[in-house]
Amino acid sequence: MKIDKQSTDDLRELAQLVQNVETCMLTSIDQDGFLVSRPLQTLALNRAGELVFFTSAKSAKVTQLTED
Repeated sequence: MKIDKQSTDDLRELAQLVQNVETCMLTSIDQDGFLVSRPLQTLALNRAGELVFFTSAKSAKVTQLTED
């Protein structure tokens, strides 16, 4: 995973914790209000401390995340 230089001690600690994590579980809420989890490969931790994943912009998970 690519890890950008982090600006705070908390983000540097987060980077150390996730540096060897290859897969994360992403959980969202579907249209019926149920939790839906799926594994995603972690690609990067950006400067803002956000994990970056690769997925189709047309996927249900993207719709669920943008609605909630």
